[in-house]
Amino acid sequence: FGNAEHKATNKPLDQEPMLAARVYIEDGLCLLLEVDDIDRYLEFNQLPDRGHQLKQRRQSLLDSLADSLQLADPLAKNGQSRSHDDLLFLRIISLPKGRKLLTRYLELIFPGSDLMRIVCMAIFRHLRSLFGVLSSDLDIVKTTNKLAKVINLCIHDMELGSVSVCLA
Repeated sequence: FGNAEHKATNKPLDQEPMLAARVYIEDGLCLLLEVDDIDRYLEFNQLPDRGHQLKQRRQSLLDSLADSLQLADPLAKNGQSRSHDDLLFLRIISLPKGRKLLTRYLELIFPGSDLMRIVCMAIFRHLRSLFGVLSSDLDIVKTTNKLAKVINLCIHDMELGSVSVCLA
């Protein structure tokens, strides 16, 4: 009888936050594959408009990933500087595959862009969550080390003003 009572208090599967994070990660990885496809297409094909529409589509996909991560720009002057608690971001980065998503995302964002600054600001807000606990799992260690290297490259490519904003 106690077991039936326990089951009654559980959330439906579609409302479990970590399941939602896993689904989001898979969707995000598919989106990044689409960005990779655009990059490959632009690399190997000469288009009359120099790929302007595809480049816009690429940027739109990257922006939509930031939007779905609920990463608002705290420096926005257009009133979109609403405060988020980064709960979804924290759930995603708590999973190794989520860290892989973040790593690949950072690799695809143009260096020095506002989007890079916004993502790096979220990363710096949660450095302890990302790097504060050392894992004994070798795969997780590799994933975390790769993420650290990519973040290092991102910071290296940023202007000093953007880096200082990220650290503030």
